Amino acid sequence: MGVSPGKCTVTVQIVNNPDVKAEVSVTVIDNRVAEIKLDRYEITIKKGLGDMPLVTMLPADAPDKSEIWKSSNTNVATVNFEGWIYAITPGECTVTVYSAANPDIKAEVKVIVTE
Repeated sequence: MGVSPGKCTVTVQIVNNPDVKAEVSVTVIDNRVAEIKLDRYEITIKKGLGDMPLVTMLPADAPDKSEIWKSSNTNVATVNFEGWIYAITPGECTVTVYSAANPDIKAEVKVIVTE
């Protein structure tokens, strides 16, 4: 298992005969989520209703595309684990989606709740 991105050579030797060995070149790539795109970065929702932005995690071959969702103000709008935003009371807040595999990567949507 790779520890960090890069290249190295792995050498295997026989203890009793160090002249017998094998080498293999290994390249470790970092294909964790590096970018999150949303189909909308601002959503207006009427109080009592809900909406959900569509999420694209990149690169497409990232093995773990699981998401963590958070609302900056749950009095205005809540968000569930799938990204469904539910409008509670008029106001504004920010809903953020994070990559579970790479929490430094995030995208934000401005949520405006109306009467």
